[in-house]
Amino acid sequence: MTQEEIIKKLEQIAKQKDVPFYSSSEVKYKIPNLARRYIAARYVIYDLRMVENGLYFIFYDSSTGGTYRSSAWGETFCGLFMAIDDFNSNVTIKKRQWIDRLSVRRRYLTGNRLLDQAITIHSDSKSINQNFLKEKKIEFLNKMMRKINPIKVETEVDSWNIVPELDHKTVISISVNRWLTSSNQIEWFVVNACKYLLEE
Repeated sequence: MTQEEIIKKLEQIAKQKDVPFYSSSEVKYKIPNLARRYIAARYVIYDLRMVENGLYFIFYDSSTGGTYRSSAWGETFCGLFMAIDDFNSNVTIKKRQWIDRLSVRRRYLTGNRLLDQAITIHSDSKSINQNFLKEKKIEFLNKMMRKINPIKVETEVDSWNIVPELDHKTVISISVNRWLTSSNQIEWFVVNACKYLLEE
């Protein structure tokens, strides 16, 4: 499928599920002002306020390589994004790779040996006490990573975001480095990512 066909398919999924959306292919849905400086970007943004106010599922691609894979010339991802309050650390959580053994600086350990062997958590703060880092949630995230990979969780302080409501806020995201293009994949990802992000 071409990028245009993929975007149309994602728009159709949103319409079938009655989800409000923005899209780079439809003038009436284009995000004004902010996105103009990223004119080459392709995006579809599902507004999931019916699940949680301020929650968005973002498909974004500024690469020349296409929406199925990352490119050295741009960025490709899709995932859930939302602003979080009272948090001022940049954190990254991902499946542990062999190269992570060489980098122990700024690594946050859960205290669970099996989890620490499976997941790498990097933080620019030594003390993190946040709901999304609870052991039960990290175990759930590890199960998600076995199903679909590479999943990455990030918090970013004063982040850039194509969604104006998230721009220059502290944002938490759970994403993959490609576009999910089937309704079943998207639904599975949203349901499980919401469990990770929103459930206590």
